[in-house]
Amino acid sequence: MSDILALGFLDALAQRGLQPGRDVSVAGFDDIGEAAPAGLTTIRQPIAEKGREAARLVLDPRRPNRQIMLPHRLMVRASTAPLL
Repeated sequence: MSDILALGFLDALAQRGLQPGRDVSVAGFDDIGEAAPAGLTTIRQPIAEKGREAARLVLDPRRPNRQIMLPHRLMVRASTAPLL
């Protein structure tokens, strides 16, 4: 959902004549298919594995290890810029 909101924000910026990565930095989370063509900086994560782990936690509330770290990667694209 985060990438979808960020993509909507990119559209709103364009309507106002603002450029992501120049006037404001925008980042999302999920790396959905529309993120790369839009130039959206985002976090890539294994969505299917995340769903499986969430289901396991719901189905086994006594599971001893309830904190799970999945692999993730920052995908830097045109919607962000370094701090000045």
